[in-house]
Amino acid sequence: MSKPVPDPDFDLTPWKQMVTALYDLLGSGHEIVLHDLRLMPNTLVAVSGDLTGRKIGAPMTDLLLAKLSSGKEEDSLSYSTRSEDGRLLRCSTVFIRDANGVPVGCLCLNKDMTHLLSARDALDKLINDYRDDENGLDEAQTEVFPHNVDNLQDSLVKKSIAKVGIPVDLMKKEQKKAIVAELQDSGFFLIRDSVDRLAAELDVTRFTIYNYLKELENEKIVKDRKDHSSF
Repeated sequence: MSKPVPDPDFDLTPWKQMVTALYDLLGSGHEIVLHDLRLMPNTLVAVSGDLTGRKIGAPMTDLLLAKLSSGKEEDSLSYSTRSEDGRLLRCSTVFIRDANGVPVGCLCLNKDMTHLLSARDALDKLINDYRDDENGLDEAQTEVFPHNVDNLQDSLVKKSIAKVGIPVDLMKKEQKKAIVAELQDSGFFLIRDSVDRLAAELDVTRFTIYNYLKELENEKIVKDRKDHSSF
């Protein structure tokens, strides 16, 4: 079954105005971003604030890409993440849907928690009562805020290769196939020219990457059949 297509005529202009209005209200230390999901991969169409240094035309983050790839297009409110330079951010991601409920855009709000946490730490030391953050801030995962598609692709590939823990020139088929599986789950192959990019990184042909993807799909079909037969 094909994935529903978002309304091409849906107007995001009011949401662009909201980006500016929210930033004017919240002020520095915040960043408001609007993505048009119909413009993959260069989805960023409005931004106020410079926490991540992104500009119009930048791609979405790796976490948002993974959400879209998995079909789990659910709002995420007040979650914690870390920028690549280690800053702690509190974020909210809200999907904008057309009349049929299909995600068309995404409004993202980011708040830099660094100064607030520094002040908290100073107070904790003064009263000798340091406690771990109760909202899980210290365990936040790292999120990539790319400035362009190349940044996003590089980050996803490097993360997958590092997870395998073996230099590419020493990898066997199964390790390279594991990287393809990891990248497929992350939404990497939703990006244009991703197959050619990965083939160059793994020193294989683009047809090899397609073969890995086909093998993974066949393995998934077999697993699904076994799972259903167990009931």
